[in-house]
Amino acid sequence: MEKIPKVYQQRNTFYYKIVVDGQRVTRKAPGETLAQAQRHVDKMFRTGKESSKTLAWVVAKFCDPDTNPRFRDAKITGKQYTARYAGMIASRADELDAMLGKGLPGIYRKPIETLTRKDCRDIMYYLVKQEGVSYRAMNFFKLLKICFGYAADEGIIPVNPAQGLPDIHPKKTREKKPVSSADIVRLLSEGRWYSSQEERDIFALLACTGMRIGELAALSIPQYDKENGILTIDRAMKDYNYREVGLPKWGCCRVIPLPKLCTDAMRRLCRASSDGRLFHYRQGGVERMLKRISANALVAGEWETPEAIKEMTPHILRHSLNTNLRINGSLPDLVIAEYLSWQHQPENAVQKGYTHLYAENLRPVADLIDEMYGPQEHGIVIQFPMSK
Repeated sequence: MEKIPKVYQQRNTFYYKIVVDGQRVTRKAPGETLAQAQRHVDKMFRTGKESSKTLAWVVAKFCDPDTNPRFRDAKITGKQYTARYAGMIASRADELDAMLGKGLPGIYRKPIETLTRKDCRDIMYYLVKQEGVSYRAMNFFKLLKICFGYAADEGIIPVNPAQGLPDIHPKKTREKKPVSSADIVRLLSEGRWYSSQEERDIFALLACTGMRIGELAALSIPQYDKENGILTIDRAMKDYNYREVGLPKWGCCRVIPLPKLCTDAMRRLCRASSDGRLFHYRQGGVERMLKRISANALVAGEWETPEAIKEMTPHILRHSLNTNLRINGSLPDLVIAEYLSWQHQPENAVQKGYTHLYAENLRPVADLIDEMYGPQEHGIVIQFPMSK
């Protein structure tokens, strides 16, 4: 008989460690006290139930990026499954583990081969009850389906009981509004919103180039051609702590001329760099900076788009640049898509969500139809014979 592990406590949760398939795995032990948790583990090992793999055991595989099956396979196949996404799934798996371990322990710790389709539906209903019909509930249930799929692929269960179940479709969130060009001009021209010149330079780069946060965080001196004012965006940070460098989103690199609004900012940032890198941020650093800038700016009042400024993020600034360029209407759509690195998508997919702007660009057509077919003060009215 396998030696019964000793339960230990971390904060208000109890754990024990066992070896599964040659790997040392940490599992949670239910109970309100250390003695209760130890008795529960003793009973499981005496009855042999611990040898059966549970849904909790499968979810635990995804709680660590190093044991995450998708991330592990991606290292071999070279797929675009980065440490950043592995970290996201690990964080989500931790939350799912805590939620199901507390709310549905009977299903969660039952041998996974005994779980039925009804159990999967019960978990889905529980997630919706806890999180509502939201993106969190949708992502939790998608992760659950991935876990069942992994168990089926590894032969732990003969059939995936979650296969074919409908996804959770969250309610559409309120559309994020862009910051108007007049407000961008004011934010760029007045320095009182910023706590340092570096913050002002970073804001100029985000607002005037539409760079993604990972691309900004990975910027280095060799990417900038100072003589010609050309920036090569061929790298991006791929994890939340800004440590792993890889290709930009979808692997699409681009070479863009910098607006004059950004050239001085880039020169200052390059001069201030000591190791070639322009930024050394940690998770959420840029987002917190923009939140502070927007809070300072909103105190002044008299903005065209105060709601957009209040919710300002790097993505909002990218969205704002795209929208304002298209409202201007002086450039072909494909040129704008190229500048913002959307060439990897079909043009129709790029324009999804911007149809209201294109409708206004077509206004001259509607005006011409009015001119052709509208009531005429002078002219001949042709009467067509009525059909019998």
